[in-house]
Amino acid sequence: MAPFEAAARAAEELNAAAYAELHRSVGERRAELDYLTEVTEVLSELWRDIADAAAEGNR
Repeated sequence: MAPFEAAARAAEELNAAAYAELHRSVGERRAELDYLTEVTEVLSELWRDIADAAAEGNR
């Protein structure tokens, strides 16, 4: 697996875990997790775009 693909998958897994925890949380923890999910979503999209561009460049 290419390094960018591995980073994209790891970011997607982290984002999924953060979302799962968000739905089980309450109060201040929920607010913190809401922010975390916003950040991890952006990062996962960024890494996915980089991985896709790298894969396209290798063709």
